[in-house]
Amino acid sequence: MLTCRAINPNVPVAVIEDSLKLHVTYKPITILTLGQSFDISNIKEGDDIFLDCFVRANPPFHRLQWSLNGSTLNHSVQHGVIMSNQSLVLRNLTKLYTGSYVCSALNNEGEGVSNEFEIRVQYIPLCSVTNTVTVTVAGGDLVNLTCTAEAFPDQLSFNWSLSPLGQDSRSGRTSIPGATVVVDGRTSILTYRPIDVLSDYGIVFCLASNKMGNMKRPCAFNVTKEGIPNSPSGCLLLNPANKILKVICSDKNLPPNTTFYLELYEIETMKLIYNKTNTVPHFIVPGITPETKVSAAIFSVNRQGKSEPVTLESIIERAVGSRRGRLNSYLYKSETLIVLIVCGIVGFLLAIVVLLLVKKTCFSESENELHISTNPGKCKPNVLPLNSSQIHLSQQDIGKPAYSPSQF
Repeated sequence: MLTCRAINPNVPVAVIEDSLKLHVTYKPITILTLGQSFDISNIKEGDDIFLDCFVRANPPFHRLQWSLNGSTLNHSVQHGVIMSNQSLVLRNLTKLYTGSYVCSALNNEGEGVSNEFEIRVQYIPLCSVTNTVTVTVAGGDLVNLTCTAEAFPDQLSFNWSLSPLGQDSRSGRTSIPGATVVVDGRTSILTYRPIDVLSDYGIVFCLASNKMGNMKRPCAFNVTKEGIPNSPSGCLLLNPANKILKVICSDKNLPPNTTFYLELYEIETMKLIYNKTNTVPHFIVPGITPETKVSAAIFSVNRQGKSEPVTLESIIERAVGSRRGRLNSYLYKSETLIVLIVCGIVGFLLAIVVLLLVKKTCFSESENELHISTNPGKCKPNVLPLNSSQIHLSQQDIGKPAYSPSQF
């Protein structure tokens, strides 16, 4: 309301005024708060909370939207996200609900975005690695195991234990004698020296705890004794292109601290013509011409020894030539067979056509004239009826032809 008022000091009771009502439009003004019954510093996993979005707008807003860490939230009772009027209800909280919440309202004048509201959900520690980690170590060597946990609050304590190979798993876990532990925030590092196969090797567990409780599933490390490595697997010897030969083996589940060796021999003389080492079983050998006949030996090596070799042989020129010869022979035989089949089909069809034409063509004899009929129903065979009253054969007629060409 805008008011203009005039006053005369000499006549106090004489006052004149006029008013004008202003209609001001503006985009929404939004404020986001936590429900009054909740303590922002003590929101735990499994709790239910709600947020309120207060909006002042002219004209009234026609859309209200919620977001978490910049991503739009959608109403989903199944996932515990319920939107009702200007409130957001979150049920059965997990750590996934941790983050910055914002509400925004929209009217014809524009969009108003609220303040950011930070929610930190407290939860028990979780191991950052879900699978068991395999660690291979030689007897007498130090082994370092690193255990990292995700948690809030992140004031953690760690407990390490061992389930030895020589002990029944139902007998429980034991402490690790001689081990040292260093804790740095959410990470704990255990160092120890396994010596005895039965008592020092096995599954090592790392259990982290905070004020919310203990890990439900501890981090696990399978500590195994290093032995002679297995031979490489899935090896292929690829024919040379541009005088380059490739030897490739599978690189899945490669054992640690293992080196791979390639030895290349000329088949006829068994002379070593090339050797190379690599940390992965992949090798590229230059200078190998297509006519070279080679044998490749690939094996794995660690501190404990050498695996059995994997042997591959390649007689490239003959192999390629024989493959081409077999292919050309196969193509030639295939083409010949196709031609014979086509000819047989055509001959069969021609025979059918000829038989049909012969069947439809009839000859009839009438008054010394030759008539050709194309109507099969009118065709009459040239057969004389055996009627004794019409045909009389004398003794002299026997052996003579029934008619002569002169009749025609």
